Amino acid sequence: MILDIINKYSDIIAGYDIQKFRIVGTSYQLVCRIELSDRTLLFVRDYLFPDGSRKYSFHWQDVNDDCILRRDNAPHHQNVATFPYHKH
Repeated sequence: MILDIINKYSDIIAGYDIQKFRIVGTSYQLVCRIELSDRTLLFVRDYLFPDGSRKYSFHWQDVNDDCILRRDNAPHHQNVATFPYHKH
């Protein structure tokens, strides 16, 4: 799964650290840090629960630790049309 994606995009990935990867039945937990070839960082948290619900955040930041883009489904922006899915 994650290693397939890392291999597919290996031309732009300088390194990665999988901090947590666990599969239990049909659910999983994934936490990883990916360094891209331009030195930016992508932080991934992705959880699929046994009931089929999912919680995720994808945070991409530059070399100065400034956010380039963040997407998540945390329920804190109830006024957006795509609630709970949104980008920062």
